[in-house]
Amino acid sequence: MTSGRSSINHLRIGTRGSLLAMAQSNLVKDAILRANPAYNVELVEVTTTGDRKQGTAAAEQGDKKEWILELERAVLAGQTDLAVHSGKDVPCDIEAGTEIVPILEREDPSDVFIGKRLPDGNRMSWKDLPQGALVGTSSLRRKASLLRLRPDLQVVSHRGNVPTRLRKLDESADLSGIVLAAAGIRRLGIADLAYEAFSSSDLMPAINQAILVVQYAKERRDLAGFLAQLVHRPTQYAFNAERGCVSVLGADCKSSVSIYAKYISGEVSLSVRVMSGDGRDCVEILDQRCQPADALNFGMSIGRKALELGGASILASQALKQ
Repeated sequence: MTSGRSSINHLRIGTRGSLLAMAQSNLVKDAILRANPAYNVELVEVTTTGDRKQGTAAAEQGDKKEWILELERAVLAGQTDLAVHSGKDVPCDIEAGTEIVPILEREDPSDVFIGKRLPDGNRMSWKDLPQGALVGTSSLRRKASLLRLRPDLQVVSHRGNVPTRLRKLDESADLSGIVLAAAGIRRLGIADLAYEAFSSSDLMPAINQAILVVQYAKERRDLAGFLAQLVHRPTQYAFNAERGCVSVLGADCKSSVSIYAKYISGEVSLSVRVMSGDGRDCVEILDQRCQPADALNFGMSIGRKALELGGASILASQALKQ
């Protein structure tokens, strides 16, 4: 990669090289070109620590920062103008000197169940899971949520990108199903995959799940104004409420925390669930409403309330087990 600030009509977008990351970055590229057909937009592939550790034992000990740090550094070094992230991969501690903004409309934030292939060619349904079935996920939040619904399940680690996880499911003699994000499946255009979406009351989404986030250097005020035209306001309100809440909770990918906001009839509805790793202990606050302009501060207040109601002790207990 070469360094140096490019002009606003020639944009270099930093992206991970996975199929999903490239699909998401192309969504952003296409949106930019629709708004500004004369622009030259280039995708620049950046390998992150998370990419290098994927498929190794070290991947189990990673955190969100490992999926974005090299992308952030490329922005700060002037090697790229923007970086595109999955919102749920962006921790609270972004690199100093950068800004993040949610862009485009949020995709379906649901988690989905994909059952193993049966002899008749169909896939096993959630309701037909046998007692003690093995279900795969890489998310502690999903594990706790699944065990809240079905304490009998054996929830096992299941890592990799979306195509890899699907392949592992179909090759496994033991797994009865896996849980993935609907957004990833939809953005990859996997049209022939049968899956069942969980309601947000059963599996509340992760913070900023299905939201695309762009990161850029603070000094690039030209980009701030330019990106504003790509912001979908209801998505921005949800993003602000969820980020405000998690900033107080201090939760990360090693915590079993769900935070979900949505824009409803002129208001922002916010829900949060803090769970123990086995799902037995749970603090939840559901469908609290605020005005869109207050979303960030309101999210912070709901985060404080969740801590006071017992979330603090649950999170502290999880931290001790790491």
